[in-house]
Amino acid sequence: MAIRNIEYVAISPGHGWVVNHHRLPTEEPYHYMINSKEYGGRDGMSIWDLMFTQDMFQADNERLKLCLDIGWLPHADPDGRYQLLLLKMRTGGFDGTCLIPDWDNPIIRFTTTRSSSINEIALSILERNVLSIERLL
Repeated sequence: MAIRNIEYVAISPGHGWVVNHHRLPTEEPYHYMINSKEYGGRDGMSIWDLMFTQDMFQADNERLKLCLDIGWLPHADPDGRYQLLLLKMRTGGFDGTCLIPDWDNPIIRFTTTRSSSINEIALSILERNVLSIERLL
């Protein structure tokens, strides 16, 4: 389902990063509360149902064996928060050769209600140096 008038963060991933899913909005969440009629939903779905989900962004870097995952928790709840996880990838899967995120042991877990904070940290990881994010936390 298309969402009207949503602008997403411009991301230029650095070497080795592959973006698998991207729906990080440029606006702060309160913007969508104030202007909810401007953003289309149908069949009784709100902007929160359409945008603020557990699966907002994910990128992998096979060389560094890292996964960056961002979601909104609880799902579709206006009182929720962004959660950013930087995860180490480990070998696993059906045949033991796939890289899968280690969800149980995040390297970094960061939560906030501010899009600007989550976007700054994500861009720091993806476009610059992973280690530089420590100064942002």
